[in-house]
Amino acid sequence: ELEYLGSTVEHKFDSTFNYIKVVSTNLNGGIITSIAQNNNPQSDNCVDRIGIRAREPIQEDFVYLQSDLDELANFELMKCTRTQLSVDIQSFYLPHLVEDCVVTQTDPSHNFTETRLLVNTINAPFVGSMTLNCVDTNKL
Repeated sequence: ELEYLGSTVEHKFDSTFNYIKVVSTNLNGGIITSIAQNNNPQSDNCVDRIGIRAREPIQEDFVYLQSDLDELANFELMKCTRTQLSVDIQSFYLPHLVEDCVVTQTDPSHNFTETRLLVNTINAPFVGSMTLNCVDTNKL
């Protein structure tokens, strides 16, 4: 569209994790563990593509239920995945965009064909263009 000025893609391979382990104790004093790993075949960082890249285990003292620990492990994996690849979109000022909305981008230079991107942050100075920092929702 006319508002689109270009985009840049950044891969952060030095901080790539696709395997998260969280450890806690349950109400009976026993140790509980949850593991989340990226098995999404559309992700550049899935276990099948690059092998296991484990983050140091997370010790959590106040999670007593296995279901809560599983949710925390998946949340931590999602956080790691969101920071591994970012897309900065430059465009003219679009006042209707807000953080946490999804935009669609087509840009052959980055192999994006109607790619859905989740907006993390918006930098919109008073004059000129704005920058949207996004993550590819297919890679989460």
